[in-house]
Amino acid sequence: MEEEESLFEENDIINKEYYNGIKDMINCSICLNIIEDPLQCNKCQKFFCSKCIKNTNDCPFRCKNNEYVSSLTCKALLSELKIKCKCGKEFKYDFIKKHKNEECELIDFKKKYFEYKNKYELLLKEQNENNDKIVNVAFIKTSLHKHPVELIRRVIMNWSCNICRKHFDMKIPSYHCTICDYDLCYNCVKNKIIKGEMKFFL
Repeated sequence: MEEEESLFEENDIINKEYYNGIKDMINCSICLNIIEDPLQCNKCQKFFCSKCIKNTNDCPFRCKNNEYVSSLTCKALLSELKIKCKCGKEFKYDFIKKHKNEECELIDFKKKYFEYKNKYELLLKEQNENNDKIVNVAFIKTSLHKHPVELIRRVIMNWSCNICRKHFDMKIPSYHCTICDYDLCYNCVKNKIIKGEMKFFL
């Protein structure tokens, strides 16, 4: 897996004197770089980047703890860092990520396009694999809509039922009309079937 590029390097920090006074408190205990999205072990109080511990079951310092909390202290220290982007503009820590990902004139938008394209295609593949798990795929006809509807999972976006107006995330399957882009939820459909049988994801 390709390693993620750091938002900035130590040499990019403008207020060096401030940084030198706090560097031991804002360096990740795993990667040893300046922390990104800091989390703190509930027991030993060590700080980590959220991405460094996302796949760990226990604290790397063997304190027999697997609970982490967002560190307000570390975030407050980081927020005072002043960083100079390669484009020449200066930002505080809290704003450098948005600038480098969305606004910087040095962004390789072609590269960004292919990154997002690959993520979309991966989500689409997962969605298709999930849809293949429907038992005996078939359309059903309900009294709620003029066209037949099919049980699907949405790709990327959340959705809302056109009858009850409740909102659902993309993990919840929709009874969907591809002609009208119309969605119905399970609770609305279950007692309104005219033809066919309700299908379920495995």
